[in-house]
Amino acid sequence: MSMTGNLKQITPQLLSRLLNNNPLALKVLYPELYSPQDAIENLSPAFSSEEDIPKLDLGPDFYIIHLLLTTSEEDQGEASSAFAIFGKTPLGEISDYGPLAQYLTPEEVKEIASDLITIPKESLKEKYNSTHQTFEDYSFDELQESELDVLLQIYERIVDYYKVASEKGNSMLCWIT
Repeated sequence: MSMTGNLKQITPQLLSRLLNNNPLALKVLYPELYSPQDAIENLSPAFSSEEDIPKLDLGPDFYIIHLLLTTSEEDQGEASSAFAIFGKTPLGEISDYGPLAQYLTPEEVKEIASDLITIPKESLKEKYNSTHQTFEDYSFDELQESELDVLLQIYERIVDYYKVASEKGNSMLCWIT
């Protein structure tokens, strides 16, 4: 089983409730582990079915997209887009495995959405094609052109997801499963 990146829009009110409530954060991040009635009772009133926007599953290549949005692996990039995949601020208690998730405030989401919109897919293609470094287990040389197309489709979904979150004034949760 491989790791998968995830994004989830949430209201600022729900984010404030999650900040010091690990059990509630777990129910938002992993609703499939809880009964629907249990989740609804514990999320109301800051969360309604109308606000329940599905998470965006980035698949196992989320890290490659992250690397394409940053200047280097060590330097997470100076642009706000560097935080689009992993978030910025830890949510919940930090264990040996790290935080439950990381989050972005509505202001950070708006900044990232604006930044992502300005990045042309052609510049990501050029960076992808010109990168011959290996970042941990990811070798850009081994990826096929069809895989680049898939990455760019995922990138488009990320841009759209951030645009909607920005328009709604939502926060964003970012985590790995």
